[in-house]
Amino acid sequence: TVAGHGHHSLFGELGAIVARSSIGSPVMDWDGLTTWGGGGFATLGYEHASRHVVLRASAGIAVGRGGAQPMVGFAIGARP
Repeated sequence: TVAGHGHHSLFGELGAIVARSSIGSPVMDWDGLTTWGGGGFATLGYEHASRHVVLRASAGIAVGRGGAQPMVGFAIGARP
């Protein structure tokens, strides 16, 4: 949590991405293709947490071998 007051918080996340892509062969002379890649992401978001429900929205960027792309996320969670 970067900053927060009461039920409201500003949060940041940094993380790694591991991806596997597999393409099957539509022809007999080619075995297809499987490749692995990696990258990272950084996001900044807003969280509203009540006693039993947590709502999150974030926006960020994902970076990998193919370049950089924007990303958005929404999450709904529950607390016991």
